[in-house]
Formats: sequence, C-alpha cells, structure tokens
Amino acid sequence: MEKAATISYEAGIAALVGAGIVLAGFAFAGQKLMGTAAFAPRLGKYQQQWEQVHQAIAVWDLQTAKANLIPLSHSRDRCVAEFAQNLNQQLSTQGAEAFRAVNQIKRSLNDQADCKLEITPYEFSP
Repeated sequence: MEKAATISYEAGIAALVGAGIVLAGFAFAGQKLMGTAAFAPRLGKYQQQWEQVHQAIAVWDLQTAKANLIPLSHSRDRCVAEFAQNLNQQLSTQGAEAFRAVNQIKRSLNDQADCKLEITPYEFSP
C-alpha cells in the first residue's frame, strides 16, 4: 500500500510538472506570435510618432514623415531607431520617392538585424 501511494504521488508530481511545461510552451508561443504582429517592441512614448510616420507614408507627406522620424531615430528600440534613420536618410537624398523603399528597409532590418517591424503593404511599396 505504501509503495502504491509513493508511485501515485510521484506520478501526480510528474503530471503537474509536465502540465506546467506544456502551459509555459503555449504561453511562450502566444507571446512570440503577438510580438511579430504588433508594432516594434518597446515603442512606448514613440507610438504616436510611429503612427504619424505611417500615415504620412500612405499619402507621401514628406514634411510630416521627416518631422516624426527625427524623434523615432532616438528611440531606445534599436530597430525603430535604425528604421527611422534609414528612411530619413533616403528621404533626404531621394525625396518622396524614398517612400517606395519603406517596406524594403523594414524587411532588411527584420532579416539582417533580427527586428520584428510590421510590414504595412502600400500600393507603391508591397
């Protein structure tokens, strides 16, 4: 009887540990999926500038884009800062035509710098 109780106790503990591992795996997978679909991580106080940049891109508003890229280039999030610097540099050299490269810049950072910047498809920049 004592041996059966010990086996059942050990089996119960093993089941609890296993269930905990499975639940942690689901939580991690869900967090990872949410992170890739959201805006760049740790955007915080720069959320408004991020949104305004993308609204300006949609209508090729060079002044609004550049005005909001400057604070974004100082973001603590390396990916956001690099995106802002790269796009701002291209806008300075190419003018509004640089808006065509917005998703190319994001894809490059996502692939080469392990960023998770959201790709927003535009008619002019798929």
